[in-house]
Amino acid sequence: MNKKKHILRVFFWSALVVIAGSFPTGENIALASGKHEGHHGHNEDHGDHHGDHHGDHHGDHHGDHHDDQHEKKGPHGGRLLEGEDGFVLEMTIYEPGIPPQSRVYPYHNGTPIAPDEVTLNVQLHRFDRIDTIAYTRQGDFLFGDKIIKEPHSFDVKVQANFKGKEYAWTYESHEGRVNISAESAKLSGIGLQQAGPRKMVERIPVLGQVGLNQDAVKHVAVRYAGAVRSLNKSLGDYVRKGETLGVIMGTESLNEFSIKASGSGVVVEKRVTVGEVINAGDVIFVVANLKTVWIDFTVYRRDAVRVAPKQHVRIFPGDGMEEFAATLAYIAPVGDAPSQSVTARAIVKNPGGKLRPGLFVKGEIEIASTDAPVVVRREAIQTFRDWQVVYRNRGTLYEITPVELGLVDGDFVQVLSGLAPGETYVTQNSFIIKADIGKAAATHDH
Repeated sequence: MNKKKHILRVFFWSALVVIAGSFPTGENIALASGKHEGHHGHNEDHGDHHGDHHGDHHGDHHGDHHDDQHEKKGPHGGRLLEGEDGFVLEMTIYEPGIPPQSRVYPYHNGTPIAPDEVTLNVQLHRFDRIDTIAYTRQGDFLFGDKIIKEPHSFDVKVQANFKGKEYAWTYESHEGRVNISAESAKLSGIGLQQAGPRKMVERIPVLGQVGLNQDAVKHVAVRYAGAVRSLNKSLGDYVRKGETLGVIMGTESLNEFSIKASGSGVVVEKRVTVGEVINAGDVIFVVANLKTVWIDFTVYRRDAVRVAPKQHVRIFPGDGMEEFAATLAYIAPVGDAPSQSVTARAIVKNPGGKLRPGLFVKGEIEIASTDAPVVVRREAIQTFRDWQVVYRNRGTLYEITPVELGLVDGDFVQVLSGLAPGETYVTQNSFIIKADIGKAAATHDH
């Protein structure tokens, strides 16, 4: 929206006629009729075309577009409604950087008249409600008491009284709306669902690395100096607690002594070879129990304050393995200076040893949850102009509703405003409806 301009936007539409004289000083004004015969089916909608010009002539893109080039407007760029005896209303929507408001300028015989001489009431029959607007004088126009909320799609009823005489007009002003028959909707695979409540979980995406559970790692060392006489195990071999791993010939006693495994697990390091001379205390094998592993996740500082032990984390190991859940057991008390991050650790079971230390995995840490009253499927979200929208349904009628979105949780997204609990909306193939609205706008453009 161009905030530097004061833009009059028109929301009332009617059939087109030719202005016979000049306005407002002309002798005669041939104005658009109050009765409006709208198009049917897909051609009722003016959605995407409306978006292209919404900032300049609001009303021109809510009604029929096929004759827009020939329609004359009032001095304020508004839509003109003609009554008997030269009584005329110019209907505008004014929104130069402010919420859209209705301004109506009255005329009689081509001359502006005092707004307080006119009593005016307007009803906007929307998809799900009726907005009734009352008017009071403000300067040289009648000012509506309600914000004209988007979308500007409604059937309009206008009632006015001037010098004791009643005037009435009705017409359509639609955007982002289309009619699709039940048969066509079925053939197109358009799926419907009711918006409803759901527990939504906020998650932080993180990258993790599988590591050895250091609490289950055994370092096998020799007690005496000597030469390695024999070795019974190699890298990757499984050993049992108490099993002989090798034999050492002592350099002082010249006696042989065996090296026993202090725990069960897999040999992950082998640090000597046969014939090598070693000193007392040297580690010759590292044995790790891989039934459990650590997964260390990198949490950047912007999220670190929201992460705590006992939070749940979903882990996606990849390589065809199914995702699984775990709990954070540890948050590092100090950060990593180069990456400006902290480590969050989960200790997980590792059946079959499929989680291999050193490999990366993806995760999502659950940091908050809320019971959302209105939730829709993510596939239902489309764009219309600069809004995010879903398509509501009533029978064969489909219409956009701009929505404010909240938490995203997997295939679902929270709706903070724009859709009520229990409303029927399009879940599957909503892009088909968007395309139909675009085609309808193109039809009106040509």
